[in-house]
Amino acid sequence: MAEERLELVAPAAKYRDAFLAMIDDFAAAGESRYEHLRSRAAGDFEGLLRQWRRSARGLDLAPDRVPQQHYWLVRNGRQIVGSVRLRLYLNASLRHEGGHVGYDVAPSHRRKGYATLMLKLVCDEAGAKGLRRVLVTCDKDNTASASVIRKNGGKLDSEGISHWTGKPVQRYWIDLAGNSA
Repeated sequence: MAEERLELVAPAAKYRDAFLAMIDDFAAAGESRYEHLRSRAAGDFEGLLRQWRRSARGLDLAPDRVPQQHYWLVRNGRQIVGSVRLRLYLNASLRHEGGHVGYDVAPSHRRKGYATLMLKLVCDEAGAKGLRRVLVTCDKDNTASASVIRKNGGKLDSEGISHWTGKPVQRYWIDLAGNSA
């Protein structure tokens, strides 16, 4: 069995088919997380990538949005197993729910340690970009995500109620200087 090679990459045109396959993976599991991007990714993938690059630079954002950088965890150079977004600063909404980092793993790739690795790698990116700590949030009943956050040094700070779902949300801070996940 060949050794698995994993790397955190910026979205690029060469991953178009892999991104569409990841969308299909979510859809097959009954999750619509990326379905809103399917037609755009299939029809104008370069345009989607341009939009994300502009968003990362703070261009063309809605008033309630902050710049965010997209990354994918790619397996063996060709398969996207997860997606992660990094925001270098927070607005009031993100301080309540969302935080600096949002991540998800395609359903067929869950429970293999990818989320833990992805969060570690994006925390490395955040530290390289000058952040000293990051806020990561999850639904209180999402014990898998809470475990990933704790494995990366996350310390529970507080809980609140989601403005989107009405469910309890937990807020964790990860100290990047002391992170050794």
